[in-house]
Amino acid sequence: MPAGQVRISDVLGRGNLIAEIVVIFNTGRPIRLKDWTLSDDQGHIFTFPDLFLGAEGNVRVHTTGGQNSVTDLYWGQSTAVWAEPGDVATLRDANGVVVYILQLP
Repeated sequence: MPAGQVRISDVLGRGNLIAEIVVIFNTGRPIRLKDWTLSDDQGHIFTFPDLFLGAEGNVRVHTTGGQNSVTDLYWGQSTAVWAEPGDVATLRDANGVVVYILQLP
């Protein structure tokens, strides 16, 4: 996988469970996200299902619960995860290698 191909492009609705969404964007070729993880420094970990992310495509990870689709995934948390300034979102591949880190302002 080329470095920088998949990244966290935005965290929307920070601190509001219903509105909170992490946007994952793929700048390269299609890639399988099965068993990739999105995590914070407090130990919250979201594991991606078997999903292909197309070239120039994105998937939105909602903090709250819901029905997964090819464009929207749901974490099922009961409280907001990305509420504090300085929170760090880390994206890792299926081997646990850090792909992207975003520190929130």
